[in-house]
Amino acid sequence: MATRLEIAQKKLARLENELTTATEAVFAHTKSTHGSPVNDKPGAQAFFNKSKRLEDKCVNLCREIKKQEERVEMLEQQQYNKENGLTSSGGLAMNVENIDRLKGRIKKQEEDIENGETHRYSRQYLNKDKKKLVELEKLKATAENNESSMSNKTREIIDAGLVNQWAKKPIFYFVVGLRKVALQIDDTGNFVISRRYPATSESDIAFVKDLLE
Repeated sequence: MATRLEIAQKKLARLENELTTATEAVFAHTKSTHGSPVNDKPGAQAFFNKSKRLEDKCVNLCREIKKQEERVEMLEQQQYNKENGLTSSGGLAMNVENIDRLKGRIKKQEEDIENGETHRYSRQYLNKDKKKLVELEKLKATAENNESSMSNKTREIIDAGLVNQWAKKPIFYFVVGLRKVALQIDDTGNFVISRRYPATSESDIAFVKDLLE
């Protein structure tokens, strides 16, 4: 399945091709006069009307292309951020996948403080990052413990592709085919409905119930 970026890039290429064709049509229409003035000839008004339509099409395509270029640029930035563990605004995403990156940032903050390269909020930011690191490492440990203690039934559901484990927060397993409905593994190693991402509609509740039985 094509990504939003790929779709946007294809649309941009299509618009650029349309502009090339539209521009060629303008030149071809102009050349049709063979360099002779048309103001005093029969059909002059029709000629100028067509010229305006062709030129307007080029102007409108240029506007569309500019908007599409901006969209492609935005989606490229989003993809870059995602691939580099950043949020849409460019900050570090606080998830299990970024534990090593967060450790690196903490180390850099500690070095800056030690070298006097700080501002008034440096220690506050450092303490906040350290607290988040503890939470993420605990989350990762819980997920690893779940992995080792899951029941056969839980393993069967996973192996059958009925749920997808969330890489960023691996204690959650989203149910395939449902929107934002997740399961978690309890102390017995079995799946239970997540309190954070529960099934709410009757059909979703019934679906999950059948899945877990």
